[in-house]
Amino acid sequence: MKAVQKIIALLLIVAAFHGTASAERTIDKEEDAKVIYAQAKAFVARYKMSVPRDVIMRFETRDQIKADYSRSGRSGEHTLAYYQPHSPECICIPEGLEETEFFATAVHELTHAWQSSECPIQDRGVVEGAAYWMTSKAYAQKGRTDRAVRCLNRCSGTDPIECKVATKLELLYREKGIDEVIKYLKTTTRYAE
Repeated sequence: MKAVQKIIALLLIVAAFHGTASAERTIDKEEDAKVIYAQAKAFVARYKMSVPRDVIMRFETRDQIKADYSRSGRSGEHTLAYYQPHSPECICIPEGLEETEFFATAVHELTHAWQSSECPIQDRGVVEGAAYWMTSKAYAQKGRTDRAVRCLNRCSGTDPIECKVATKLELLYREKGIDEVIKYLKTTTRYAE
């Protein structure tokens, strides 16, 4: 847990130094969404998590996303976006998000798409921990360290295993690079300390 506290403290210092960005444009048009989705695909590719097939992006209202997600038998009440692995394979992202949030959400869901074909069956903590780690990287890439920290804090607030996985990935990345992160994800089904 000390490693988690150190990483969060470091990110808070960086966030205080850089401050927060001003209001961003809202993504309301599908053409804009497609451009940012392409940027998110390029971003995950830099982290060696590119999906070797075309995953459709569906740009929908929040109500449509909640209703579609609920049809799978799960609660869609708190669902912002989701990855659907088949019939058709797609990522559903709502309209009306700020540009950076849209980018980070697409990165999160593209990470799940990569996991679906490249990783063994994993516990939810490993799956979500990896996606939150990538989400925090996406926010940091866009200069939003404040949101990267918030993302990691949200992770720790929902499931402690998710936070431990995200922290482990960050430590692996800093000490040994992305190849070790990929190796860990491809060979880990359950988090173990």
